[in-house]
Amino acid sequence: SFDSRYFGVVTDRNITAKIRPFYLFD
Repeated sequence: SFDSRYFGVVTDRNITAKIRPFYLFD
């Protein structure tokens, strides 16, 4: 995964990429 505190492009460790503005994805 990927720290999305920048803008919100969260690359899910399984498959897909999610756009979440200021979403903390672990």
